[in-house]
Amino acid sequence: MLIYFQISSCDIEQPTQSCNEGEVYTQCSTACEPKCSDKEDKGCIEICLSPSCQCMEGYARDENNICIPKNNCPKGITKDNNSKTKREIYCNKLFCGMFSIYVCKIINGRKECVLP
Repeated sequence: MLIYFQISSCDIEQPTQSCNEGEVYTQCSTACEPKCSDKEDKGCIEICLSPSCQCMEGYARDENNICIPKNNCPKGITKDNNSKTKREIYCNKLFCGMFSIYVCKIINGRKECVLP
C-alpha cells in the first residue's frame, strides 16, 4: 500500500507599507540610516531594528526628517547674524545616535558628538 501526502506551502502575505518619496520599507531597519548632518567618518554598529521606512540608497534624512538625495544636503549650517536670512545650529538626540553615550554640543559653530 502506497500512501501519498502532498505538503503545500503558502506564502504569508506581508502587509503593504507605504513610505514617503525617497524611502523604502525594510523588515530590518538600521540605526545607521544616513543623515545630512553626518560626518564622513561617522562610525556605526549595524544592528537589525524593527521594520520601518528608511532612506533609499543615495538618499539621506535632512533636518526636517525627509529623505533627499545626498547631493542636495546642505553643506553646513552656521549662525550668521550678518546675512539676510539668519540660520542657527541646533543639536538633537538623533545627531549622535539615539542610544549613543555621546551628546551633541555646538563647538566653534559646528555640531560635535562629545562625552557628557
